[in-house]
Amino acid sequence: MQYAGFWRRAAAFGLDQSIMIAVFSLPVALVFKPGSEQALLLMNLLGVVVAWLYYALQEASQHQATFGKRIVGLVVADMNGQRLSFARASGHHFARIPSAMVLLAGYFMALFTERRQTLHDRMAGVVVLARMAK
Repeated sequence: MQYAGFWRRAAAFGLDQSIMIAVFSLPVALVFKPGSEQALLLMNLLGVVVAWLYYALQEASQHQATFGKRIVGLVVADMNGQRLSFARASGHHFARIPSAMVLLAGYFMALFTERRQTLHDRMAGVVVLARMAK
């Protein structure tokens, strides 16, 4: 198994965030009128659900990767290189919360760990691999 490097993963993350903003956030922002507390709460809740489903459904799919990861040639797998269940992919997504705490320290762990794992990878028992050419 060839573990994905930090910068390649960072590129995939940037692509995924760009996709999320373009495809999901902008249309939602156009629908809700600014200034309403209820609209703000609903937008935030909808954002959490959409992000969860975006990451978990794609990482648990046959592609084993989000659109951003596919573009840069990465897949997400369990410790044996197998496809994730939806539950594990969901855990991986929500484990990003502690990874982001304290100046993204959990993300930078990938620079120093043997399998290039972030904190959320380790918490969910997953690895991110470079896709092997078929």
